[in-house]
Amino acid sequence: MKQYTTFYELLEQQSSTKDMFLYEEEGDLCHITYEDFRKNILSFPKIEKQRVGILTENSYECILSIFACAYQKKDIILLNPRDDDETIKEQIIAADVAYLLGDEKNLYEEYLREDIPSSTPKILFFTSGTTSRAKAVVLDETKLCASAYNGGYCLPLKKEDILLCLLPLSHVFGFVCSLLWGLSFNCTIALGRGLRHMMDDLEFFKPTVLTAVPQMAMFYLKHELFNPELRLVLIGGGDCPENILLGIQNKGIQVSFGYGLTETSSGVALSTGKEPKKMTICPLNKITLAEDNEILIESDDILFDGYYKHEEDTKAVIIDHKYHTGDLGSIDEEGKLTIIGRKKEMLVFDDGTKIFLPEYEGRLKTYLPEDDLAVNIKDQQVCLYIHTKKEEAEINMAIMEFNKRCSRGNRISFVQYSSTPLPKTQTGKVKRYLLH
Repeated sequence: MKQYTTFYELLEQQSSTKDMFLYEEEGDLCHITYEDFRKNILSFPKIEKQRVGILTENSYECILSIFACAYQKKDIILLNPRDDDETIKEQIIAADVAYLLGDEKNLYEEYLREDIPSSTPKILFFTSGTTSRAKAVVLDETKLCASAYNGGYCLPLKKEDILLCLLPLSHVFGFVCSLLWGLSFNCTIALGRGLRHMMDDLEFFKPTVLTAVPQMAMFYLKHELFNPELRLVLIGGGDCPENILLGIQNKGIQVSFGYGLTETSSGVALSTGKEPKKMTICPLNKITLAEDNEILIESDDILFDGYYKHEEDTKAVIIDHKYHTGDLGSIDEEGKLTIIGRKKEMLVFDDGTKIFLPEYEGRLKTYLPEDDLAVNIKDQQVCLYIHTKKEEAEINMAIMEFNKRCSRGNRISFVQYSSTPLPKTQTGKVKRYLLH
């Protein structure tokens, strides 16, 4: 297996006549070969601006625009059109987007910035945290290709495989593991048809490989939707209950659990054996554990160049060339990595959505300044735990106003009232694990 430096180089090494994409168009199954895709990249209209934002969809046209912009050496900022308008606006401004591609781009053109020349083109992914701290992680083609190499080295695919692409390409896990991973093995990528086809995409495309977040894996297992041709499922983007991993295994399907972050271009470690939570460390990474078992990562190949225009935040996590992940782990005598918890004050949901607690609760305090409060996960939704003297109607009104300024996945769904102060440590931090 080769480690590529650009997307176009990766494509050049694959069989030209092989189907690269399968997708549905007006009821018909369409085929695009690797050769056709390369020709379309070369004939793509020249873009004059340097900093290009792309409202990503799992469509052939969107992927073509990403690869064409990379070939034209543009700075690419990947945006999720399913985010609320305020989030997209903030990200466009934060990343200095000068030109937009994608459906409904006209909605955001008033927020475009002055163009900035660049001699070293970058690809920016936003961390999936809260909106007011919009931070873009600076990566590039070479790092993303190296991440695909990392995963493929540990978990190779077959040329005959069909990889079903369902995950958002604006998230690095989806971009690398449901696209580049397959392309690096000359596989065919089947482009999913969106949420309305969650129940029948596997039956329609008959994939042999599926990349999924835990929430999706649970859904497919519960509804028994795995197609007979499926041989491998890669799960990542958040923690997954072991009973889900083993439940898929029991259906005769190989399961791999992966660990990675936007800051590491995704691929850090993944499981290759029968124990899905024990992961092989990918070859381009060096992992050590701090005294408190925090996972530290060194890699010239996959590690991000920093947070765009957030130098202090970058310095806080890159110390002595090591990325401090905020995750806690253990490494056994065979060198296998297991995630044992989180050091950072962050909630991580099954779909990969994250909430940065100090910021989130700080904003919430502006609506409920005199109350003892904290948030936690309940039934995969945000739950507010509060000790207060206020009436319930007053609390509900404050929450309603707060939720208006949150993206849909980050809104408070439940309220748990406590008759006593919330449990805290000697330093005043809430013992979140006691909130239930």
